[in-house]
Amino acid sequence: MSTDSQTVEGGRWRTAVAAVLGLYAVGLVLAEAVLQAGAILATALALALAVTKRLRLEKDVRAFVVASVALCGWQLLSPALALLTGAATKWPRGARYGQALDSVAAAAVACIGTLGVPWLLLGGIVAGGWLLAAGLGFFQHRVRWPWEPPAFLKLNLSRLHENFGTE
Repeated sequence: MSTDSQTVEGGRWRTAVAAVLGLYAVGLVLAEAVLQAGAILATALALALAVTKRLRLEKDVRAFVVASVALCGWQLLSPALALLTGAATKWPRGARYGQALDSVAAAAVACIGTLGVPWLLLGGIVAGGWLLAAGLGFFQHRVRWPWEPPAFLKLNLSRLHENFGTE
């Protein structure tokens, strides 16, 4: 009975890993906000796997994780140190602290990938995203847009129509 529950539970962890890695791949193609969400979920899932003792890492991966966590810690502490020493006059914007997570995101993805990586899913997402981005880029550079975007978007339509080639 315990073997069946471990298999089902292991399948749930693998499904969670596949979902997080898929979201991370979509973020690589689509938008940084999605990538940040994938990074947060990958970090949380890696921590959950570590707490439940399901995370078995090779020595070189552990060294990578330790270095990544140390870099993240430095990025979180350095603004306070800069203020204390007088090297900075004010705290950096809050977004800077969210970027500290980028240091551990790759290590978290490597950690959760030890449970299994859905290579076909990831390859499909990245290839499909690349094709979609290439098609959209071609459309944006070759077709004049008949509409004026809202001012709050701050889009420069002339930038969208550049062709980056010689005349």
